[in-house]
Amino acid sequence: MFSKNTHHNFKIVLTAVVTLILLLGSLSCTKKAIPQQITSVKATPVVEKIIPYSVPIVGQVIAKNSVELRARVTGFLTKQNFIEGGYVKQGQLLYEIQKEQYIAEKNEASAAVLKAHAQYDNATIEYNRQKNLWSTNATSKKDLDNATQNKYTTEANLLNAKAQLALADLNLSYTDMYSPFDGRIGASAYYPGNLVDLSSKPLSEVVMIDPIWVEFEPREEILISALQDKNSKSHMPDKTSPTFHTNGIIPKLILSNGTEYTEAGAIDFINNQANPETGTIQMRATFKNPQQLLLPGNYVNVIVEKITDTPSLLIPQASMQNDQIGTYVFIVNKNSVVEQKYISIGQVYGSYIVVKGGLNKDDLVITDGILRIREGSQVSYKIEKPNITASPNAQLTNDKNKDNKTKDIKSPSVNK
Repeated sequence: MFSKNTHHNFKIVLTAVVTLILLLGSLSCTKKAIPQQITSVKATPVVEKIIPYSVPIVGQVIAKNSVELRARVTGFLTKQNFIEGGYVKQGQLLYEIQKEQYIAEKNEASAAVLKAHAQYDNATIEYNRQKNLWSTNATSKKDLDNATQNKYTTEANLLNAKAQLALADLNLSYTDMYSPFDGRIGASAYYPGNLVDLSSKPLSEVVMIDPIWVEFEPREEILISALQDKNSKSHMPDKTSPTFHTNGIIPKLILSNGTEYTEAGAIDFINNQANPETGTIQMRATFKNPQQLLLPGNYVNVIVEKITDTPSLLIPQASMQNDQIGTYVFIVNKNSVVEQKYISIGQVYGSYIVVKGGLNKDDLVITDGILRIREGSQVSYKIEKPNITASPNAQLTNDKNKDNKTKDIKSPSVNK
């Protein structure tokens, strides 16, 4: 029989042995390697491509020419020979003002010219007669002077009558109003039966639609870069060449519905001074407008492109992250390990952005799974074909890759 003390001591020893076994077991477990989890991500190669340097700017459409049709004589409108808002041709008769009064004034002026001409002819005959008589001392000096004065007076009256006839003819011509160029005419302020005169507001307005101007103000460095480019034919006007060429700068338009305008423009005006407050310079481009999609007063997005021969590095905008230091991306190196790279960026090119520094053309930039990784992580990745959208209607692809399939790259085995 065991005593109570012996039994108590046995329980203490047994508890200590079990605790020791559990402790040794836990220690042995901690020595086992915990398998590292491999994160799956998607990556895309850095794209090296020659792209135009482009800058989006807000521009305004203005008419290349516009004319307000105003009454230059007083009278009742008798005809309106156009459809409001319609297209009119150069030389097309638009309005007619009552002519009867002005025809009568022209006829009266014509009669006055005939009368003055007759008086002048008669005075000229008398002057020549008195002049011949004076040469033979058959007339007095006073009679010759009177004939001379009468000749000049009738000549002045004839000139005045001819001027009145020209004025009457001009007023008659003002009763017909023609379109000075091809364009679109607006709403009419007056209609047949209305009385108009010099104080009346414009009857209507004709604006030139095709071609049409777009004004915009890009940053001055765009123009300077074009002029400094040795491969560009751009130059400002000088004494030997009053025109300028800007072959290195191409303006394109994005319409208000987000589509790209099919016609490229040509710059025909650059202001002679920059705006010191904004650092911009006023420019103007001419665009063909056969479908009349551009109307004066519209605002459009002008994409000013500068053609260059230097290739750029492009990465998806979705791959970029920012912190207090700057902008960075995660790349996958040859060992499938994540590296953090700080970069400097340039212009936006569709869904991509230009990288000025920090990456090489062979780097793989992680685009999906960024929140699940950190620098030094081991990953497996899929390479996605770059899909560069440069504009709403233009899609550029990588010159070296022809398909849009993804390639699955497995990470090398990790030591357990």
